[in-house]
Amino acid sequence: MSSSKNVDVNTESRDDAVVSTVPEWIKPELFVDLLKNTIPGYKDIGSFKVASAVPPGENYATIILRISIEVVLEDDKTVNKSFIMKTLLNSELIKQQMGNVEFRVESEMYKNILPEFEKLYTDIGLQVKFGTRAYNLPIKIDYVLLDDLCQQGFKNVNRLLGLDLAHTENVLKKLAQFHAASAVRVATKGMFPEPVMTGIFKSDYREFIEQMTGGMCRSFLANIQCYDGHEAFIKQVQDLQHSLVTKYFALANYVPEDFNVLNHGDSWANNIMFQHDEDGNINDTCFVDYQIPKYGTPAQDLLYFLMSSPNYDIKIRKFDYFIRYYHDHLSENLKLLNYSKKIPTLRELHIDIHKYGIWAFITSIGTLAACLFEPNKDANLENLMSITEEGIALKRKMYSQESYRKNIEIIMPWLLNRGVLE
Repeated sequence: MSSSKNVDVNTESRDDAVVSTVPEWIKPELFVDLLKNTIPGYKDIGSFKVASAVPPGENYATIILRISIEVVLEDDKTVNKSFIMKTLLNSELIKQQMGNVEFRVESEMYKNILPEFEKLYTDIGLQVKFGTRAYNLPIKIDYVLLDDLCQQGFKNVNRLLGLDLAHTENVLKKLAQFHAASAVRVATKGMFPEPVMTGIFKSDYREFIEQMTGGMCRSFLANIQCYDGHEAFIKQVQDLQHSLVTKYFALANYVPEDFNVLNHGDSWANNIMFQHDEDGNINDTCFVDYQIPKYGTPAQDLLYFLMSSPNYDIKIRKFDYFIRYYHDHLSENLKLLNYSKKIPTLRELHIDIHKYGIWAFITSIGTLAACLFEPNKDANLENLMSITEEGIALKRKMYSQESYRKNIEIIMPWLLNRGVLE
């Protein structure tokens, strides 16, 4: 058995809260067989470092670690290999609510479904990447282990600034490719496995979603007087909060007669990475965090992404343009992949955008607030859901911040005028 000469569990910030999240079971020995099978000429592990892959407050439910390994080859040269590992936070609340279902789903996505989608494009002579490679380790613990996209030059855009026009268009183009491949896959091969079909919309999760969504709505209402023009929509939000989750679940059921796709389910800025050339132009876009995909209308991904991630200046002003841009690419890719069924019209897509508008509201009072929140070591799922002093203080900061206020002051009148709050 190979052994590590230099084992280092470390974080750049040395923040005690971050250091304590590195599980003790992550050892060099776990990676020996994997490295032997994937790196030609493997001889030994020279050094093994484990560090937090994201700063405190950038991830709410899981630990995300970067595992950097210096691999010694048979000729005594070395190569560097980096992996990203995701595992659950050491939190009883999260373990009870999430269990290991999301890790099984994400593993299925990376190992089976994404390669199927990519092969559809390869078969017509196109190279389209939806995700990185996933690996197995000889352990019985909930985790996902992936190639580190940062080694391939991918990185996130600053979520606090929001995506500009070019980055937003690239995400919509990749979503269109992803959705088109999923529709063709169902038309030719049948439905996806059940855990992939329903996302978080399972009866087991209903109480969790009620707590989360109810807490977000209460926090939004507690700070609503911060927002100019709140008098126009406060009554409708107050009325809506009582039926919000019921409406949410009712719209989660896909309609077989409609055009349906596999939604990423969590398509916001932190889960999207970009590769740029030397001049800053976008070479490629890649999604990460495939934990909660869901089959149904593409309106879910579109509303979730467009409400949470584009820059304040273009989010509402160019919304209809973004829907058309997505539709153009969706239609193009469905034709390229020889989709055998009816391609939805732009008008039909807009009708779905209106029908499923509640996703825009829920995203705006939830994910958007997190997306615009400065990194904070107390930002985690337990504090978001709790009514402790720390939890209340965190949400007060989140919902009263200037950047969020600016977004809400353009989003809420827009939702009101579209009838979403009825």
